[in-house]
Amino acid sequence: MPLSDLIAALAAATGPSRELDERMATEVFGSVPRGGRNISMNTRRLYTSDLHAIWGAIDERWQPMRVDVSRGRGRASEATIVDGGARCYDGKGPPGDDGSIALCLAAARLAMAEQGDG
Repeated sequence: MPLSDLIAALAAATGPSRELDERMATEVFGSVPRGGRNISMNTRRLYTSDLHAIWGAIDERWQPMRVDVSRGRGRASEATIVDGGARCYDGKGPPGDDGSIALCLAAARLAMAEQGDG
């Protein structure tokens, strides 16, 4: 699936999703499902519900990047990834999000830009 579909799904997410976690693993971080089993542990990470998991995956793939996350009670979370060229990739999560979904959205936008689609 194109990353634009993943971005749309993340933007519409109202909470954590194992389906979106698996799509992040395969479409953004490059885990490859093989024969019902995944050759990378990344597909087991809960990117959409664990801020440390998504932040760590971003560090592994794109270090060094500046990552900022803001969150507040009852309001949408926001995340920004700034690459070395000072280009920003933003994401906004639903109210109650710890920043995980917002950061997933920013990472998917960065991956899409790398492919020349963003």
